[in-house]
Amino acid sequence: MSMQLLSCASLDRNINQILNLEKTCYIKKVNYNGVKPEWYQNFKYDKQYLYVVKNFESSSQKYLAREKNILISKMKLSNLIHKEFMNCDDQNQMVFHIRESKNKKDIAKYQGNNLIKNLVSEAVIENEMVVENNKVFTNFIILSLPKR
Repeated sequence: MSMQLLSCASLDRNINQILNLEKTCYIKKVNYNGVKPEWYQNFKYDKQYLYVVKNFESSSQKYLAREKNILISKMKLSNLIHKEFMNCDDQNQMVFHIRESKNKKDIAKYQGNNLIKNLVSEAVIENEMVVENNKVFTNFIILSLPKR
């Protein structure tokens, strides 16, 4: 029985390698009830040449919505490029704490992360927009980084 399980585990690992399947981490999205910008919904890119992260984050302050989104998007981009950078638990914990930031001082704790800065220092903001709805600001962003 244990030999069969070992064979199955080996086969599963080999299939994932052959099919080039990547483990993705599920990070819960914030709720947004409005209409997403057209450029955000319809953004097209060549997966052969670019790493791309599309994300949106909300806050009661415009500045915080933008900064939270940039930090979370850069973390996602870092993990997209460097698969072993952070495990799913670490990613979810970081996102939770960034989303819980209530002011500039709180968010500054995460902006000083030199490792993420270094990993995605050449990332480009393809497009960005802040939408206000009932005193809640939602920042939409698309970050990209050329593959090497």
